[in-house]
Amino acid sequence: MKNTVLERVIDDWLTKTTERAFQAPFCQMLAARGETIVHSTRHSAMELGKDIISIAPGGKVHAYQLKTAPRGRLSLREWRAGLQQQAFDLVTSAVRHPSITSKRHHRSFFVINGEIDEEVAEDISRQNEAWARNQLPAYRLETIVRGELAGMATKLQAAFWPEELADVNALLELYLDSGRGQLPKEKVARLLEATTLAEATVPRGNAECLRQLSSAGVLCALSMTRFSHAENHLAEIEGWSCYLAVVMGAALKYKLPERPWRSSVDLASTIVAGLLEDLVRDVEAHPKMVVGNPLSDHPMRAVRLTHLVAMFSALWLWRRSLTLPVEALDEFIREFCTAHRTELFLWGEAAAPQLLAAYWGLRSMAPQVRPDEMVLAHMDWIIRVNGRNGPGRLLSPYYNAEEAYGRLFGFEEEGLVESFRCRSHSLESFLAIVTRENLKQAVRLRWRDISHIMFAHFQTAKPWQEALWRNAKRGKLVLRMPKERQSWNELRQLYDFTEKSAVARLVIQFPIQWLLVLMVYPHRLRAATTVALDRAIMHSG
Repeated sequence: MKNTVLERVIDDWLTKTTERAFQAPFCQMLAARGETIVHSTRHSAMELGKDIISIAPGGKVHAYQLKTAPRGRLSLREWRAGLQQQAFDLVTSAVRHPSITSKRHHRSFFVINGEIDEEVAEDISRQNEAWARNQLPAYRLETIVRGELAGMATKLQAAFWPEELADVNALLELYLDSGRGQLPKEKVARLLEATTLAEATVPRGNAECLRQLSSAGVLCALSMTRFSHAENHLAEIEGWSCYLAVVMGAALKYKLPERPWRSSVDLASTIVAGLLEDLVRDVEAHPKMVVGNPLSDHPMRAVRLTHLVAMFSALWLWRRSLTLPVEALDEFIREFCTAHRTELFLWGEAAAPQLLAAYWGLRSMAPQVRPDEMVLAHMDWIIRVNGRNGPGRLLSPYYNAEEAYGRLFGFEEEGLVESFRCRSHSLESFLAIVTRENLKQAVRLRWRDISHIMFAHFQTAKPWQEALWRNAKRGKLVLRMPKERQSWNELRQLYDFTEKSAVARLVIQFPIQWLLVLMVYPHRLRAATTVALDRAIMHSG
């Protein structure tokens, strides 16, 4: 019964999906077959009709062009209106990519989420026969149609998707969501964890691990369908960040060599980078950044701006790490982030990773605006609200923006039984940053207040559990009171040191990806992780 429901979801998804929405899961299906994806277009300046380029297990290069059939079938008129020429270019134009060294001609595939009319199939067959007659046997167009796509997806679903009724219901709820609101992050995270990180999902070998991760990728794409249709880029970014957490959690849990999971990280990273660019362009087109009623929605403006500056900063840092030239997109990011830097708001400790991202972004794109002063201001806010004389209303990272904002300003009193006075989950991370910046005098002036606030973080029992949404039964809350009198040299040594753990190695290898994960999983922020990120992003220490 459950498999039937999931098969129907797959069938419905194939019917309604867009070209952009089914590219990501199709890449995952190819990866599950052992193909290495070397190019997946962002649908900007398309590279000769080659949406996806991969290398098959035998070394053969495959090139794919993806199209959708809005009416379920591709007619001869639609085929000859432009697709025929694109397919011709797909077959005849050489694949040019730095990762491709093979001199053999590639295999060409035309992929469509519907069926093709008999006349189209006949036209393709005639062209293939003409190439063969002209002594060009390597020139051949192959097709992958709806039934084959459904079979590829169903094969992954039957082997690896969770079968518990609660998980099936979660997928259905996500698939039927309007897609216009916030992403139910916990639901997405737990669904993906059930596929890859549950106790009963231990892979037998690297090949099965790759198929498991690819299966989770298809599941993630299905979960994001409605958000993709609504062009809710923030929700999509958060969903794929959950997937990145699961992939890196699997790498840690099963102590995998890099090859089985690296392609999954790269695929998800390409997707997220494209979504971040879409988000920037969307904001550029809607500069007022006010959604809904301008009066009633105004209190959440600072929350959204903080999130956007963080996301834009992550994209800026990502593009710089790839040594891409500064283009118009980057200049808009720089202008937006510097213009709104004074509106960033620590509404709750769940916003701390966002503010750290903004700090690193501003330090890279506009160091003259003194982003270190912004960090000091956040520390002062924590001291004011959660210090020994404060009300303790700056909520821990386990509370979302709506809960934290209302309680911070006393809008919502009902159910408020916990005080966070003299405790902070993020103060030590900010302290680590200003210590690494050698702001000795600034720290000295604040140390008396800092020393009355306990540093808090959740310590998981095992490193891989940092990739889980919740882990209450397998870890403990660690509270540490700073020294009343603190040597500056000792503090410098403490935050100049980078952990040698497996988690720290992943953070340093994939800093932007881990930063994006922390924005979704802010309760996983630790000072040690902040130091590793600072070292990796700013090349310091």
